[in-house]
Amino acid sequence: MDIEPRGPLAEARKKAQIFIGENVRIFFEDFEGGEDALGAFVMSIEDFDMEQLQACHQALALSLETFSGEQIEQNPLLGFYKKCKKETAKKIDKIRK
Repeated sequence: MDIEPRGPLAEARKKAQIFIGENVRIFFEDFEGGEDALGAFVMSIEDFDMEQLQACHQALALSLETFSGEQIEQNPLLGFYKKCKKETAKKIDKIRK
């Protein structure tokens, strides 16, 4: 099923991506970017099904795509997004096996 770029489904997807990105930022800020922040993120996706995990992974990827690798490494929040994306990918791989 193709999604019209300006249709209601595309708008809903965009809002969901913003929501996921905002939640990741909140974990980062609440736990001061430490390992507890990553643990909280992992716990938050614990009960996600494959579709939810893929949407989360896509949202994180889209959040990072406009930045260079160097920018991501130099910015702690972007680095955290990258770690969350990696954890999401691990969970997707576990479900596939």
